[in-house]
Amino acid sequence: MEALAGVVIGGLIGIGGTIASVLLGQRFERARWKVQRREEAYVEFSQWLSVMWAWARSYHPFMGPIDVVEQPKGAEHMRVEALVTLHASKQVDVLLDKYNVALVEVMNCGSAIEGDRDTEEGNRASSDAWKKMPAAKEALWQATESLRKQMASELA
Repeated sequence: MEALAGVVIGGLIGIGGTIASVLLGQRFERARWKVQRREEAYVEFSQWLSVMWAWARSYHPFMGPIDVVEQPKGAEHMRVEALVTLHASKQVDVLLDKYNVALVEVMNCGSAIEGDRDTEEGNRASSDAWKKMPAAKEALWQATESLRKQMASELA
């Protein structure tokens, strides 16, 4: 009877070990998948940041982009932002908010410059926007670099 109990207990221990091994393996695979998805998201986002910076740098209202860099469409912006939001760290999320504020400022300056110049108010808004544009582009550059540095440190 003791031999039978030893076999049963040994079998239970073996089954328990197998279950624990499977669960740990699944946890490891999930963690590895998460890291891989974050890496893929950061690479794609970094490419998108390069395109957006090239657009902002070349953006000159009235003349249009000098070196013909096309601004990504709204759907592409939303897709990349959703990808990063799903897989990014909290630190990247915070920096992404700052980046979006800077990007909107560049776009708002451009819209004001291209806006209605037939009125005194339109001329004043355009003049103010011309003055703000260099600082807006600098803020966008700083936000871009902060994001790149954070992503690089997380992937290192």
